[in-house]
Amino acid sequence: MPIYSIIHQALVPVRATPSDASEMVTQLLFGELVEVLERDKQWQQIRNQADLYEGWVDEKMLYSVGEDWHSKVARWEYIHTPYTTALCQIGDIGFPFKLVFGSRIPIMEDQMKWDDILLELGPIRWRIPRSSLCPLNIPSASSLVNLSQVFLGAPYLWGGRSPWGVDCSGLTQMVYGLHGIHIPRDASYQEKEGKSVTFAEGQLGDLAFFENDQGKVHHVGIILGRNEIRHASGNAHDDYLDDTGIYNRITERMTHRLCSIKRIL
Repeated sequence: MPIYSIIHQALVPVRATPSDASEMVTQLLFGELVEVLERDKQWQQIRNQADLYEGWVDEKMLYSVGEDWHSKVARWEYIHTPYTTALCQIGDIGFPFKLVFGSRIPIMEDQMKWDDILLELGPIRWRIPRSSLCPLNIPSASSLVNLSQVFLGAPYLWGGRSPWGVDCSGLTQMVYGLHGIHIPRDASYQEKEGKSVTFAEGQLGDLAFFENDQGKVHHVGIILGRNEIRHASGNAHDDYLDDTGIYNRITERMTHRLCSIKRIL
């Protein structure tokens, strides 16, 4: 079994190369587990446990957890509000710590009935309100669409995966992931998942994919039904969808050319 590290900062950039100036290719949220592949000074090349996506993270964002720690985790829950405030304590110093929607919290065996969850990683302790947590959602088309509402209005951010900044495939990956369905990070790889359906067969919760002039898949959104789609472009919002592509409500023009529709559920 690989030895994993846990992300212990609220929202961590994953870089293409080991440098703060490098492109952010994705983000990791508090509580996500990664496998360390390589080290370069203070940087660690990691592979996300959930989607196998690789990149570079500053070692200060990670804490190594072993098999013994894993064996004590009874279940994982996630932050279901746009954000919540936990209490973080390092020694005698305590301060508020913001956790964003989708952050994963390990619940230890002896804490199942606690009102607040206490997470300890070395010298750092977090007290997280249990009222802000819930287990993974039961997969259904309506639940997928309802959960995606949390992202509405989020500004477009290349590599983003939170309500404070999200890209198109980050939105779809987060929504499906919080239903226990792990799909790849990028739209072009998400398009390889699931069952192909026609536009006429498309239904609530299906994923619609779009191609550029070179025929490469570069965009994805969640079908809402009744010729509507929810996607991140400029910000996360709803637009019209027909069998040719996306028609923007504000600019009143076609913005994305439809390539395929996939049913993941």
